[in-house]
Amino acid sequence: MNDERTQAPGARAPARVRPRGRRSDGPSAVLRRAVRGSSEAPAVVLGHLLLLASGAVFTLTVPLLTPTASAWRAIGAVSAVMLVVLLVSLRLPWNRLPPATALVLPALPLVALAVLNLVGGVATPYGGLWVLAFTVTGLTQSARTNWLALVPATLTYVLAIGTFTAEFGIRVIIAAAVWMLVAQLLVRLTSQQRRLAGDLRSAAHTDALTGLGNRRDLDRRLARLAPGDSVVICDLDHFKALNDRHGHVAGDRVLADFGTLLRVGLRDGDYAARYGGEEFALVLPATTAAQAAAVVDRLRERWAILQPATFSAGTATMLSGGLASDVVTAADGALYEAKGAGRKCTRTAAAA
Repeated sequence: MNDERTQAPGARAPARVRPRGRRSDGPSAVLRRAVRGSSEAPAVVLGHLLLLASGAVFTLTVPLLTPTASAWRAIGAVSAVMLVVLLVSLRLPWNRLPPATALVLPALPLVALAVLNLVGGVATPYGGLWVLAFTVTGLTQSARTNWLALVPATLTYVLAIGTFTAEFGIRVIIAAAVWMLVAQLLVRLTSQQRRLAGDLRSAAHTDALTGLGNRRDLDRRLARLAPGDSVVICDLDHFKALNDRHGHVAGDRVLADFGTLLRVGLRDGDYAARYGGEEFALVLPATTAAQAAAVVDRLRERWAILQPATFSAGTATMLSGGLASDVVTAADGALYEAKGAGRKCTRTAAAA
């Protein structure tokens, strides 16, 4: 059958799509990744940016130092080596390497300056780059790794910046203290930021009253529902009457207790979320209808010990080719059958 489509007169021809090949890596690629985001670790992206920034600063300012001819030759050789190393680093599979491997990137400009000072004597004004290097390591490495990096960093600083005098020794001690202060402060701030981000992610998917997943988290879990998984919808019986008679504080206590029951009483791998109001949804992976009913019966026995309130439940099991929404609808229908049968019982829907 011909797949060509008739084009109306005067219509614009569709644009041709060029085959997508691998884009060449280079300094501009590093900048694009930094601006748009990258799948690489932050340590790698920041390390590449530090390399580019160091190279740019050195290239723009070294003519002001009026280097000798031999110094210019050394600068050219070291710059060429640094460019090759940068291009090679862009090809490395950083995601498969240990995180501490990324320390090579902020260390490279420091080693280059040490070499240049030994052969050309032009590195002395660039002591601020060590602070930038420890800024990168403080943002991306652990506190221990930063302490381990202090000795080689101090050695390169001594080789690059000064001569061995008592005055210079004092400068080295103060400089090292500043590096570690900056790095450890950033380590602490970064750690706090990660912890807060984790707490926010958890809160976004957790029901505060019961400690179970919320509706957003339930939708995410249902999206992974597989054939053979069972869904259970539980509903606390006469909950509105309980609230009216004993108050919302008592009702909240019942909800919290039921959440505790589900967190403690379900099997490993089972999932529970607050479905809405006094309704709860369970996802039981690789569980038949009979097994799901048995799980609910065990929960009901334990619940009778904790609270006089009862609950009804409906279960449904997903078939091959079924939809998660159909399974939830079937379980919800089975719940209403349980309600109509006098509550405090479980009904099983036909597989969905």
